[in-house]
Amino acid sequence: MRASLAVKLCLRVEPDETEIWGFGENAKSKTLGRAKVNVKIDEVRISDVPIVIVSDCCQPYDFVVGRTWIDSTRVSYVKGKEEIEFITPSEIPSLEIDYEPPRTRIVNCEERRTTSQPIIPMSEREQLEDTAKEINRESTQCVENDQSTEREAESNEHDENEFKEVLEKGPTEELGDTIVEHTALEKRLEQRRLLTISGESNEVKENVNRDSQPILVITEKLTKSKINRVRREDRDVTQQDVDEREENEEVEERMSHDLRPFDLAVPITAIPNEKTAFTIPDGSGQSKRTENNFMNESNKFTFKPARDVSDSIERSKRECGTVRRVESSLKSERCVCGRQERARERISRKHEKWKEKNSLLAGRREGVIEGKERCGDAGESDEESIEGQTEGANVAEKQDQQVRRREPVEERRLEILRLRMVKDEKNKHFVNYAEKIGRKISSFIFLVCNSFPVIAFFYVTLTDFAFNRKEKHLVHRVWTPWDYQEIYANILTNILITILSLPCLSVYAGLHLWEISFTLYISAYAKTIENNLINNGIRNKKIYEQHKFMIEIVKDHNKILAAIKYWEAQISPLMPCGFAYSFLKALKRNEISIAMDYYVRASLTLIPSFITCCCGQQIISQMENLHHGTYMCNWYEESARRRKNFLTMMIRTTKTPTINYKLFVTFDHVLLGLILQTVYSYIMLMVNIDTE
Repeated sequence: MRASLAVKLCLRVEPDETEIWGFGENAKSKTLGRAKVNVKIDEVRISDVPIVIVSDCCQPYDFVVGRTWIDSTRVSYVKGKEEIEFITPSEIPSLEIDYEPPRTRIVNCEERRTTSQPIIPMSEREQLEDTAKEINRESTQCVENDQSTEREAESNEHDENEFKEVLEKGPTEELGDTIVEHTALEKRLEQRRLLTISGESNEVKENVNRDSQPILVITEKLTKSKINRVRREDRDVTQQDVDEREENEEVEERMSHDLRPFDLAVPITAIPNEKTAFTIPDGSGQSKRTENNFMNESNKFTFKPARDVSDSIERSKRECGTVRRVESSLKSERCVCGRQERARERISRKHEKWKEKNSLLAGRREGVIEGKERCGDAGESDEESIEGQTEGANVAEKQDQQVRRREPVEERRLEILRLRMVKDEKNKHFVNYAEKIGRKISSFIFLVCNSFPVIAFFYVTLTDFAFNRKEKHLVHRVWTPWDYQEIYANILTNILITILSLPCLSVYAGLHLWEISFTLYISAYAKTIENNLINNGIRNKKIYEQHKFMIEIVKDHNKILAAIKYWEAQISPLMPCGFAYSFLKALKRNEISIAMDYYVRASLTLIPSFITCCCGQQIISQMENLHHGTYMCNWYEESARRRKNFLTMMIRTTKTPTINYKLFVTFDHVLLGLILQTVYSYIMLMVNIDTE
C-alpha cells in the first residue's frame, strides 16, 4: 500500500523493514512498516490482514496491492521477511480494502485542560471503552432523572406565574412575550451537539467549555449496518422536528389575538352548543367563575381559561396530523396512479408497433398469395399469369423494404461504435488513425488477392515454356476431366482456374478485412475509454456505459464468427503441408522456379491464421492497457458510493473480453505458435515417410 494512502486512512503502522522484490522501479526495496486492515477477497471478508506500506517514491502509479505491472509474467506476493510466493496473474483474486469511518462516543472527564494523547494500544483501549460505557450509562440515568424533575418544577412554576399575572394585570393591559432562560442542562446538551471531532483513528481528545464540564471523545469503527441505522434515526428526528414546527405554525395562524388578554381563542369543535367556563376579574381583583353558552350564529370561537389550553392545542395537533396523513396518502396514490398510467402508455406503444409490423408482414404474405393465385388459375391466359406474378413480386418487394427500413438502428453495433467515437471531439484522433491504417491494410490485401492469381498464371505459363518441361503445371492443383498437357489446353485451363479463383479470394479477403476493421475500432474505443477515465475521473457515468457496450460488441462478434475461426484454426496446419512438401522435393530436383512458387503458396496459406491470431492479441493488449488505466486515476480518494460502479468495472477488466470460441480457444500469439508447431510436425512426418 502507498504511504500516502495509509496516512489518509489514519492506519496504525508498525515499524518493519522487509525487503521485497518486483515492486516499483527498483528491483529490491524495503518497506516502511505494516498495518492491519480488514479486506475483502472474492466476496469473503477477512479481518486483521497485515498490509506492507511502501513509500511513494519507489512505487509507480499503476501499483496494486499484491500485484505489479511490469514486463515480467510472474507476480510476487510477500508472505514474510524471507519467504516469497510467485503466482500467475490469472490466479490473483480480487482484493478490496474494507475501510469504514469511525464512530464517536461521548463521556464525561474530570480534567479541564485540552490535551492530545498518543495512540492507545488495543488492550488499554478496550478497558477504556468498558469504563466509558459504565460512565455513559450512569450519566444517561442522571440526565433522565434531572430532566424529569426539572420538567415537573418548570410546569408547576409556569402555571403559578401565569395565574398570578392574570390576577395582577387589569383587563386593558397586554401580556408581553415571556422569555424562557436556558437551564444548565440545556446548555450542556447544546455544547455536546456543537462538538466537532477531527480525525478517524483511535485518538482521545477533549473539548472544554467555560460553562460546562469537560467532555472526553473516544472514536471507534462502525459497521455499515450501524451507519445506516444512525442515518435513519437522524432522518426520522429531523422529519419529526419539521412536522412539529409546521403544526405549531398552523395552530398559531388559526388562533385569534383580538380577544381580551385573559382569554385564548381556540378553533370551533365538533359540538355546536358547548357550555364554557372562564374567569372574569372584578373591581376588587378577585376572579368570578361564570358559565354561559356563547355558541350562536354570530360567535366563531369558544373561550376557555388558560389552564385548558394544552387540551385544545393537542386536539388541534391531532386534527392537523390527520389532515397531513390524508394528504400524504393522496400523494402516494397519485404517484402510484402516475406510474400505472406511464406503464400502460409504454405497453400501448409497444402494442401499436407490433400491430404495424404484423400488418406489414401480413400485407407481404397477401401479396405473395395473390401472385400465386393469379399464376395458378387455369382459366387465365399466360399474359394474365405473368402479370399476377410480377404484381405479387412487386408487392412483396415493397413490403420487405418497409419492414427492413423499420429495423432498429441499434442492431448495427459497429456503425454506432464509430458514430460514438466520431462525436467525441477530444478523442476523435483515435478513430481517424484507425481508419487510416484500415484503408492502407485493405488496399494492400485486395491488391495481393487480385494480383496473385494473374501473376501466378503468367509465372507458371512462362516457366513451363521457357524451360520446355514435359509435364505442364497448373496455377492450382485441381482435377480436370480433360488432358491439359497440350499447349492450348494448358493455357485455357489456367485461364479458367484464374477466373474462378478471383471471386473466392475476394470473399475470403473481405472476411479477414472485416476482422481487421473490427479489431481497429475496438482498439480505438478502448483507448478512448482509457483516456476519458484518466482525464475525467470515475464520476463520468458514460465511461461505464461505453465499457459495457464494448463488451457486448465483442460477445456478438464471438457468436457470429468464432466457430468459423475455430474450424479454420483446426484445418490451417494441414493446408501448407502439401505446398511445403512439394517445395522440398523441388529443391532436391534443383527446380528453383517451381520451388519459389510452392514457397509463396505455403506462406499465403498461413496468412489467414496469422491475421486472426494477431487481431485477437491486439484486443487483449488494449484490454490490458484499459485495466492499467483504471488504476491511473485517483479512485481511492472518492467515496464508497462513487466507487461502486468503478469497482465493478475494475473486476470486469481483469477478465479481458477477446476473440475466443466458447472460452475454450483464445486467438492470440500462443495459438499461432501452436499452429506453426503443428505444421512443422506434419511436414517432418511426411518427409520421414518418404525417406523410409
